[in-house]
Amino acid sequence: MGYRSYGNLVFPAKYLPRFAETVYPDKEPNFGEWDDRDAWRNPQGIDMIRLSYSGWKWYESYSDIQRIEQFMSDLGELSDEQWEYDNKVFMLKEEIPDSVVTADLTKIKAINNFTVGLKQVEWNWGFNRQGEETEDYDQYGDCDNLSHESDIDWGYFTEYVSDEGWIYAMEVTPAEKAILEAVKPESYPVAKQDRSKRANQDIFETNRYDYKTQKSYQTNYCVLYGHLPMPDIATLYGYFKRHLGDSAVEEKDHDDRYVWAKASWNSDSQTYHLEGMNYCEWEVYNNSYPDFSWEGKGLDFDQVLQSYMKVAKEE
Repeated sequence: MGYRSYGNLVFPAKYLPRFAETVYPDKEPNFGEWDDRDAWRNPQGIDMIRLSYSGWKWYESYSDIQRIEQFMSDLGELSDEQWEYDNKVFMLKEEIPDSVVTADLTKIKAINNFTVGLKQVEWNWGFNRQGEETEDYDQYGDCDNLSHESDIDWGYFTEYVSDEGWIYAMEVTPAEKAILEAVKPESYPVAKQDRSKRANQDIFETNRYDYKTQKSYQTNYCVLYGHLPMPDIATLYGYFKRHLGDSAVEEKDHDDRYVWAKASWNSDSQTYHLEGMNYCEWEVYNNSYPDFSWEGKGLDFDQVLQSYMKVAKEE
């Protein structure tokens, strides 16, 4: 798991007392340590809670993390047990099992408009966690409010690649620019795995910052780009050596005046895998984050918390 994690925990408000007892035993629950605290009534009439967190060290050996995971384990068991009652209608004085959630104030009325009880409503819970690595993502429960979003941002190279793909760019002088512009497309590098995937080439002007002189300067970059599979790095490097000469390219290599990046989709983790050299300064990066959304009627978290904790004390 990632050194620092962030994400969301969603569950019915009915389980706020259990959450407090499990996560904060022998002390007042500290909801202030959670970044966001939301409450709403979903379309099924269930009062729901969302707690978000960020920058947490999510290690299973930590006692506070163990308590949260124990609460999630309890939710999982309760969620499974709810199916034993199969949409049962409970009489007003009938005890409602801990695993059953009834929609707030949802009452079944008889023909004569006489209230006969409360109807069980299906409920879900959910948890998601994103670590520092894009592929370090976990999600538990069956909650529709949580999802995993992942995308790739090609930064300065968005004009050339927008999804899966690759780029290899090198700084060139005006004279080298003229040499590369004269190269015919059929001489561009190709991928060994699929020789029909020939690279594209373009030369663009850009402003760069020299960390040695601490000054910005205007220069040209020749970019090779295309769809996967990507030609071997040695092949791309050799392309520039062949046309610009060994010493010129080796000097650019030594001074980090080149950049390459490859982005591929990982179907197992549902994230983009990004690899390369010097691409961060070109603002190429992949995003992976735990998303949250809700629908229904917004509620005041503090009022919901007070209401359900009060009911628990009275019981």
